[in-house]
This record gives sequence, C-alpha cells and structure tokens, in this order.
Amino acid sequence: MSDLKYNDNELLYLISQHNEYALELLLKKYKPMIKKRLSDFNIKSRNYDDFYQECLIVFFKSVEKFREEKNGIFNLYLDYAIKNKIKYLIKKEQKYFYNVVLSDDLEYVPDDKTQNGNVFEEPKTGILSTFEKEIYDKFLKEGYKVMDISQSMNCNVKKIYNAISRIRTKLSSYNIKDEKKDE
Repeated sequence: MSDLKYNDNELLYLISQHNEYALELLLKKYKPMIKKRLSDFNIKSRNYDDFYQECLIVFFKSVEKFREEKNGIFNLYLDYAIKNKIKYLIKKEQKYFYNVVLSDDLEYVPDDKTQNGNVFEEPKTGILSTFEKEIYDKFLKEGYKVMDISQSMNCNVKKIYNAISRIRTKLSSYNIKDEKKDE
C-alpha cells in the first residue's frame, strides 16, 4: 500500500473496515498539523506532552465520529476539533492556575492527601475496570508511552487512547464528587 495512493476518505473507509495500517497512515499525515496547531497556540514546554496527548485523543475520536455527508472535509473537521480542544485546555489551565507562580526549582512537599510523597491518588476500587487500572498504572504512575503500552499489552493504540480518556473522565468526576463532600 503506497502512502500517497489514498486520500482521506479512502483511508477513513479502510479504518472503518478495521485496517490499522490505514489508521497509521492517517495519523502520520496529521501529526505535523497537530504539532503546528500546538506551536500556533504557544503551548509551554512543560504542558506540551499533555496537550499533544489530548490532541491525539481528539484525532482518534474524530476518525471514529467523522461522516463525510454530515461533516464535509475531514482535515477541516479535525483542525476545528483540535483548535477547540486546545482553547478549552488553555481556558481550563487559566481557571485553575490563575495568579500562581510556577517554578521548576521548588521541592515537592507532600500534603495530607498524599502518601509517601506519591502524587497519584489511587482510584477507589470499582471505579476503573481491570484493563483501565493496568493502563492507569503503566501510563500515569510508571510513565510508559502509549506505543509501549500498546505493544506490551498486544492491543491497538486507539484502544489505549480510549482507555486513557475513560480514566480521565472517571477520575475527574470522582474528584469533583469528593470536593463537594468536603464542603
């Protein structure tokens, strides 16, 4: 299969037929666009990886949801979705870090909620599936890259990104509920 032989719609059709090579080709084609959008928004280097991962999740969701008859041209649809996600993340970051001075040379001081200086709070039993717990441990705690997790667990990258998205959703709703209980 030649890389230049297929257009976006053909690749999207092949992806809908579970062709992982077509997904890799489409991702390879749009990675530079994702990186360009991140540079357009001047994302700080300490946040770049998080923003990039979020944009990849948007890419996979866009591939899954895109319908030519409803959404028009894929590259415009994806670009719009990525821009909106970046704007949302920047707005969210400003909301939670307003007037805070961040410094890389500060030492970490554990508070009452952390144990042994561990920044990650363990999710309550039952909130994550067994698969999600394994992804949580490898991705968030141990810092493995998505491709490495995909290879070690013998599943496709899209499944890992979807699991990460579900984990973030579950944990964020869990944290919101806990904050409301404390009030």
